[in-house]
Amino acid sequence: MLTRTRRLSMLAVATLAASAMLQGFNSNSALGASDKDDSYELPLGSEPGMLFIRFKDSITPAEGMALMSYSGSPDHVPELEGAAWTRATGDLKQSDIAYMHARAEEKLGRDLPNPWQGVYVNLKKGIDAADAIVAVRESGFALKALHVPMVSTMPLTNVPDYQPQQGYLRSTMEHGIGAEIVWDRFNMTGEGVSFCDIEYNFDPMHCDLPEIQDLGPHCPHPRGTHHGTAAIGCVAALDNGSGTTGIAHGVSGVYFAPGAEVYEHEGEEKIRSIVDRAIFQAMMVLDPGDVLLFEVAIYGPNWNGNINSQRGSVPLEWYEPWYDAVVMAVANGLILVEPAGNGYENLDDPIYSQDNGGHWPFLPENDSGAIMVGAGKTHGQRARAHDPFSNYGDTVDVQAWGRNVTTAGYGSSSNNCGFTSGFNGTSSASSIVAGATVLLQSYMKNRWGRILSPAEMKQVLRATGQPQRVAADGTLNNIGPLPDLVAATDYFESLSPLHRVPQQHATIQDAVDAAGNGDTILVGPGVWSGFEVDRKTLVIQSADGHESTSIDGAGGSCITTLNSSVEIQGFTIHDCEASDGAGVYAEGEWLTVRECVFRDNLATVSGGGIWSGCDNTRITRCEFQSNRAWFVGAGVYLAGAAAEVTDNTFQGNSADYGGGVSTKAERAWIVNNVFHDNDARFAGGGLDLWEGAVDVLECTFDRNNSNRGGGLSMGHAASGSITDSMFTMNTADLQGAGCWLGDASPWITGCRFADNIAVNSGGAIESAGTSMPEIKESVLCGNLPEPVMGNYQDSGDNCFALDCEDANNNGTPDECDSSNGDVDGNGVVNVEDLLAAIAAFGHCDGCPEDINGDGVVDVEDLLAILACWQGGC
Repeated sequence: MLTRTRRLSMLAVATLAASAMLQGFNSNSALGASDKDDSYELPLGSEPGMLFIRFKDSITPAEGMALMSYSGSPDHVPELEGAAWTRATGDLKQSDIAYMHARAEEKLGRDLPNPWQGVYVNLKKGIDAADAIVAVRESGFALKALHVPMVSTMPLTNVPDYQPQQGYLRSTMEHGIGAEIVWDRFNMTGEGVSFCDIEYNFDPMHCDLPEIQDLGPHCPHPRGTHHGTAAIGCVAALDNGSGTTGIAHGVSGVYFAPGAEVYEHEGEEKIRSIVDRAIFQAMMVLDPGDVLLFEVAIYGPNWNGNINSQRGSVPLEWYEPWYDAVVMAVANGLILVEPAGNGYENLDDPIYSQDNGGHWPFLPENDSGAIMVGAGKTHGQRARAHDPFSNYGDTVDVQAWGRNVTTAGYGSSSNNCGFTSGFNGTSSASSIVAGATVLLQSYMKNRWGRILSPAEMKQVLRATGQPQRVAADGTLNNIGPLPDLVAATDYFESLSPLHRVPQQHATIQDAVDAAGNGDTILVGPGVWSGFEVDRKTLVIQSADGHESTSIDGAGGSCITTLNSSVEIQGFTIHDCEASDGAGVYAEGEWLTVRECVFRDNLATVSGGGIWSGCDNTRITRCEFQSNRAWFVGAGVYLAGAAAEVTDNTFQGNSADYGGGVSTKAERAWIVNNVFHDNDARFAGGGLDLWEGAVDVLECTFDRNNSNRGGGLSMGHAASGSITDSMFTMNTADLQGAGCWLGDASPWITGCRFADNIAVNSGGAIESAGTSMPEIKESVLCGNLPEPVMGNYQDSGDNCFALDCEDANNNGTPDECDSSNGDVDGNGVVNVEDLLAAIAAFGHCDGCPEDINGDGVVDVEDLLAILACWQGGC
């Protein structure tokens, strides 16, 4: 318990911290100031007391806000004094954002804005946001300083009584999308695909909705929960014999990410939009191929200022930070569905290719990759014609019903079982299209063992849809075709013949020999012999999964693919033996292996389970058990250009190098894998990083063993990062029980090394030779004989502790608990700790700046730091 004998005002503490650290530093000269723009005015439809800032990469948002917010700083921006700010990424980890950001850049082949550098700022009462934006632009710290748009939630104007009719499910002859026909023809209703809706709120107790996982607290809305309930109902309403039935009612998972939040500022509760944060939250739980719908629009340059009117509203992509989030999500493989808006707007109008900071998302060359949805007429001779309220233009991809949509929601505010036949607008249209994409993706995944990319999904819906009709006035304002799921599935049936084993072919090899490029082989339950694929592109999958379908090598090789592109799904592959790649040996353009079990396989050289030299390799949701390689990579050996190893388990595998995995791929991502009880005689009990650029993210290394690098080894020809990973109770007969680095210098961030033991040196990390790893925000506790042997760079916020005792269960060993005031973990309590606490002022439960653990960073925490100043604690 600290004894406090004095109190300091917030202003005094801020002045002390800023002056002590920042005296003489001037950002305008150091970072380069922008030209002054005194003429700036907030666009109509902006939040009056908010702005968005994206900081330059040379400064963290916390540093930038501290430098500009407090009067003691030479870079003080008076308009920001007393402002509250929050990250655009919310509470998500920096490593998770960095991983998704890097994947998006890799996919697109270009640089993207870093979302971690973005913040939303709430100004004190009376401060003009336009003045603040100009001042921030002049500071030289910001890449962008922008207004924040108000959100139009596209309310309904007409809610008639519920009518038990969902015409949009029916055939195109009845102006529907053909969902019922697809259900009956393929017995598929959304299985294997997840869906997330972004908006304000929904009714979690509605009788016709499935269990929905919230990714954040609901935001109250004047119109209640009905809009979200209706949107989710179109996609996922239960098939329970009553009420409505969702287009993809068998969907595997349904999520809700709030697009706005309630916050307190200067004693008042307010609502702010967090659409980009919601997109990032959804990216954390959705897999490539899953579907994200956002039921949000904003006011554009033609809005008339009437808050009750949607005329002039536009898609949310008009706001650059939200467009950037959409681009990043699409590049990570998510199918995004977006309403075009109910603004009566021509999105090809020249006004949308001028001003707006040069951000013009509706031009074809700036297409985000999302599926933009317009609203069409629903019945009669004008069905599929443009409905006048719907925005239109080249950027709009497809249409769906914009009126008379029957779904869950509305009715009495106290009724959790209400329905409506009047869900309208581009809201209803985009909900229908979201359901169509889930159902089509489920068909692709379950019938053909692959997923459609965002670009493929958009192309298929446009190419196979029912064409738009001319409106009554003779116009053809583009809103695209109406999706036709029957035509879409017919297209794939014609492209990808299905070969069934044993119904059509006695063996898998017979099916492979008969198949053409692009075909799928569906294997029934049983024990099957190995096979070889040569110069073909195939999908080979089990009908009932690895529990009932196996490939028995009987002492020989199991699967060989030469100059081929092959996806293998749902087998147990066992008792195979070969020099390389006993379970699977692959050369060619690509290899995908998913949901398989590899056990008791032996490679006399490398790759007991899998050997891949393909240009692109993806291994996901597999188990590797008791495989052996006499030389390298008992579970997996990678030697191609690019590889992703995600969501797998490696247990009880053994080799000379890389008991679980060994990689020399040019670029590899090792993500969310568990390495347990693997062994390597020389290096890399769990994972051996031999060559290439490798990112290891959110992996667990437990009880692995080797001479060097019980958990992980990294050689001189490898580079990359180890992030948010756990190393526990690994052992090394010589050096580096957790990690052994041989002339390698990775970034090690957010990791935990606990109770690892090396016989000679480097309980957690052995940094050998010229290695110079950068260690940041990591915990190293209970490692013997010492945590780190050799050179390393301590980049702050680390905990080095003799044991891992954690009395308050906050994840930080007692030795390092921030109650001693050392917020950044550099061993000294000084002005950097004080400034970090000032930057984190406000509600901050569990953060290191909350010294007294009361969930709020306030003056009490600053006093605790001052009491420990220069080692006083």
